[in-house]
Amino acid sequence: MAPCHEVGAGGIRGIVGGQHGCKTGFEFADIGPQHTLFDRSDLRRMHGMVEIGGSLQAPRSVRVEATVESLLWKGSARDPLLALPSPLKADIAMKGTGGASPRLDVTKGVVFLGPLKSELRGSIALPPSNAPATPMRLDLTISGAPQDIRSSDPAFRALAAASPATWSTKASWDIKIGGTPEAMVQNGKVTLKPVLVESGPNKFALDQVAADWSVTPDRRFTAQARGGGSGLTLGLDAKGSTEPGGESNGTFQLDAPAARLNDPRAVAVDSRGNAYIADYGNHAIRMVVGGALP
Repeated sequence: MAPCHEVGAGGIRGIVGGQHGCKTGFEFADIGPQHTLFDRSDLRRMHGMVEIGGSLQAPRSVRVEATVESLLWKGSARDPLLALPSPLKADIAMKGTGGASPRLDVTKGVVFLGPLKSELRGSIALPPSNAPATPMRLDLTISGAPQDIRSSDPAFRALAAASPATWSTKASWDIKIGGTPEAMVQNGKVTLKPVLVESGPNKFALDQVAADWSVTPDRRFTAQARGGGSGLTLGLDAKGSTEPGGESNGTFQLDAPAARLNDPRAVAVDSRGNAYIADYGNHAIRMVVGGALP
């Protein structure tokens, strides 16, 4: 199989192949948030290979192996970049279907984010031969079966450092991606079940936390989360923009009827909006994460 010819486009190399396919390796030092697909993300030391059977315009097959050694992400324009579990590894194989509506169907899709494993399914609709300028369209799903996540795991060290508490849970997720690369639509859901949290003398457990979100082609998002257990209920509602530098806002409510204060003496608020209350009568420091005790 012949090597692919490399071309530059916006800092990301493309591939130009012949009629009999090609194979090439790639390596990038950094793909920052200026790229459409990676808003609010920073991918560092990305490398791998792409193998194409047939022509680029009508591929019979595509194989992609890629590794990102470090992945940083920020939740909002005001937040610092946060290191996610790494490395990010993808092993994807697709089979091409020609005709009037050419497409690539995923036959193998495995993605690892640190220790977390996801399965990729779906297809990519390719431009028809009579309209080569038509953008490709995505119809993909990324799913993860229930998996353990603990703040004590070295893979989550950066996330744990950003939290004043220790935690453990079992997470599952289902993320659907559609639209074109320039105007993607995303709908996702994550379930944490159960959630155990400990902060100083305070411990609590939630039976389940379910969060879902959606992103529209104009990069506006809405998100919500609900959870409860052990006398606690929580709710989060947020909306905003995923554009680099885009603003977001929302509300977080934590109700803890069982955690009544007894002779509170002082309160302090940190830079993240968490409140710390000196509960003198109960000999404890109460932490309220962005909400308020009743």
